[in-house]
Amino acid sequence: MLNVRQDRFEWVGGEEQLRRFETATGWSHTFCGGCGCPMPQPTPDGGRMFVPAGALDGHPQLGIAGHIFVGDKPDWVMICDDAPRFDGHVEGAG
Repeated sequence: MLNVRQDRFEWVGGEEQLRRFETATGWSHTFCGGCGCPMPQPTPDGGRMFVPAGALDGHPQLGIAGHIFVGDKPDWVMICDDAPRFDGHVEGAG
């Protein structure tokens, strides 16, 4: 999942296919109405976008800025790089 500033995000197509599901607890999830894939959606404060990496076309040149919620990962998950690790969420990252 990518975390992108809202002012650096631009839809290039497919907005008409977006479908939103909201849970009873207030969380929402946005999917493609055609194929069901998770799609980009704004963060609760509207300042950033959560973008599933699988929703991107091509091979963007991206690097890992860090790993969040490492304190909650299962023991079988292996992190195999030297990117910074954080036990929880990091405000303003990205």
